[in-house]
Amino acid sequence: MLTDSENAGLRRAVYVGLTSDPRVSSQHIHVSAERGSVTLSGYVTSNAQKEAACVATRRVKGVHQVTDTVAVAIPEGGYANGEQMEHRALLVLTSSGLGEHGRVSLGDLPLPLQRC
Repeated sequence: MLTDSENAGLRRAVYVGLTSDPRVSSQHIHVSAERGSVTLSGYVTSNAQKEAACVATRRVKGVHQVTDTVAVAIPEGGYANGEQMEHRALLVLTSSGLGEHGRVSLGDLPLPLQRC
């Protein structure tokens, strides 16, 4: 079992891993760590950054599990046209299984919680 200072050390190590990866803009990513389990939260501006953050976190010594709750958000002052929004929605729906077989259910939508 890790102590509070060891959890804090793991958290710092993950931050170092995120900031040293040029593919990740870690400015708005928050990290929590407990006993080797790391949770990423906050937001990035692309799916590529989201995936790179997961990869960088998994590389850190002592990380056994990564839970990703990072959102992909349009930067302040940015915009997305209809085609971009449609593409993003389709990616989310198909990756969560909601868009299988060309149908979408608007019932209970899952929380944006993913295992990396």
